[in-house]
Amino acid sequence: MPVQTGGQAKGAARQTRHSRTVDIAARIPYGQWLLTFCAIGLALFGIYSFFEARYRKL
Repeated sequence: MPVQTGGQAKGAARQTRHSRTVDIAARIPYGQWLLTFCAIGLALFGIYSFFEARYRKL
């Protein structure tokens, strides 16, 4: 039976804390809209960064 190390336990606690933060943000008025716009913005920035890196002239 494997023993759980401290690093794994901290990672699990951190993940739970972040998911609680997102849950709280989703419950505030317009929270779903804010989270949606943030997700869309991050996706668009990723696409922009990909094309900038792909077609950048050195």
